[in-house]
Amino acid sequence: MRFAEVRCIEMLAGFSFYDRGRSVTSSLIKTQFAVLASLLVVGACSDGTGPEGGVLSPSYLLPSVSVGESHACGLASDGYAYCWGANDYGQLGNSSHGGYPEGDQYTPRRVTVNRRFVQISAGATHNCAVTADRETYCWGSNEHGQAGNPHYERIQVPLMIASDLEFHIVSARYSHTCGLTSDGKAYCWGYNHRGQLGVDTSIHSSSRPVSVGGDLRFRAIAAGGSHTCGITHSGDAYCWGGSMDLFLEPVRVVTDSLVFTEISAGVYYTCAISADMHAHCWFDDYQSTRPLSIGFPLINNTVGNGYGCSVTTDHDAYCWGDNYHGRLGTGDTEYRRVPALVTGGLQFNLVSTFDQTTCGVTLGGETYCWGWNYRGQVGNGSTEESWVPVKVNIP
Repeated sequence: MRFAEVRCIEMLAGFSFYDRGRSVTSSLIKTQFAVLASLLVVGACSDGTGPEGGVLSPSYLLPSVSVGESHACGLASDGYAYCWGANDYGQLGNSSHGGYPEGDQYTPRRVTVNRRFVQISAGATHNCAVTADRETYCWGSNEHGQAGNPHYERIQVPLMIASDLEFHIVSARYSHTCGLTSDGKAYCWGYNHRGQLGVDTSIHSSSRPVSVGGDLRFRAIAAGGSHTCGITHSGDAYCWGGSMDLFLEPVRVVTDSLVFTEISAGVYYTCAISADMHAHCWFDDYQSTRPLSIGFPLINNTVGNGYGCSVTTDHDAYCWGDNYHGRLGTGDTEYRRVPALVTGGLQFNLVSTFDQTTCGVTLGGETYCWGWNYRGQVGNGSTEESWVPVKVNIP
């Protein structure tokens, strides 16, 4: 059997693992899997392999993308991980680290590990990814244990976390990471100065996943700045940690009987999509929600540091908030109090935000980025910021 055929079978097995309902994820993750699966015919089921540690070949796409503080990572159509941008902490996973500009990578390069992943999440300066066999690998900064390694030092290649737990979804953000097991149990690791791990702050940090307090089971989870939120199987939103008040165990977000399906956490606030496909947001006191005034049903919503973006059912992308470096993709740098349409006429399946850069994946599986590009995190081979979406350069 040819390698391409083996790769195709393994990847299909990975997707069917989720499709059979043995794991429950947010609709965002399901969308990523759907796009990946639709592209297997040109990726995993083709004879293009992509060189280890090398650049993407022209036949490769990045149908899944996650943005970090000054870097971004994506999964190719065969499940291999690629990263680009800053590499101060080894977050590109290419066996090295380096500051500006010698360590930066302006186009995607494959992460140095012979593993195929089904989901990836970029934190500020670290990343975590999950294989179809539920193995979790992390790399990059680890000073608080957020990469799951007990040595508390930067990790330049992906390593399995120090745990036997099997996660089907992970969420990395600033200095902590969280994951869900197949039965919906939440675990977190990394920094815990505000209770974002869901345990008492006497545990300052942990490189090993710790069980979030309470006996809740979640279908989705999102790590934020110094808080974490999740959605239970019944559709209730719970959060813990935070900058205003310390909630050391999950606290139910006060809503008007809303049922949620997807959630995204930023630095200070969180947004979730309800069953009627509209977004609602709240600050980290968790005491009240506000509807997000887009006026269209949504399939994806993501919030970063002072801004957010959404994708409608018509696959239009809208962004709002501070517009530093053109990160809203509106062709200017003006603040938007209400969501504004991203320019370019592109149709997106998902968008990803973090700090000053935004990326999105189109219906055709192509990745576009815009905003700050000082470290090459837009991925177009330059360091010039872009106020409109530009295609990530596939060399």
